[in-house]
Amino acid sequence: MSQLEVDKIIPQSGTTLTIGDSGDTITFGTGTTPQLGGNLDLNSNDITGTGNINITGTATVSGDLTVDTNTLYVDSAN
Repeated sequence: MSQLEVDKIIPQSGTTLTIGDSGDTITFGTGTTPQLGGNLDLNSNDITGTGNINITGTATVSGDLTVDTNTLYVDSAN
């Protein structure tokens, strides 16, 4: 396994930054606050994590939505 340490990445406008390959995991350490200044496009089957997700604005979900296993389930077919 290789290790790359970077203090800051500043891509130019229109640049695509790809981290990892299919099946890889990106882990943020304790105390890290990932921030997104635009749209987040995830092409993945599963997104898992612990902690809080704070959304300011609109959250759009395509497909079924399950909250807290049995508390709320929204079937997108209905």
